[in-house]
Amino acid sequence: MKISGFTYLPSQQRYIDGTVSHYKFYVSPDGKNWNSSVSSGEFSNIKNNPILQTKSFEVVKCRFIKFVGKMEINDNNLMSISELGVVTE
Repeated sequence: MKISGFTYLPSQQRYIDGTVSHYKFYVSPDGKNWNSSVSSGEFSNIKNNPILQTKSFEVVKCRFIKFVGKMEINDNNLMSISELGVVTE
């Protein structure tokens, strides 16, 4: 599949502990060999505005994806995802 981005929806509950603030996103053709991240960075102001986040990048062809949370909004050790999606070409 060719993808050009992904979406991340944090918890929509009252308490948003576990919300990812910094991430890395990888793709792979076989689930074993992962490229250097196709996208990395932060979700700006997600602590105060925990809505659907969309990140775009150059089109890549892949079969597997890996989303890695690097930091949580309150520096906790747990992270959560309500929904993770891909943006297709």
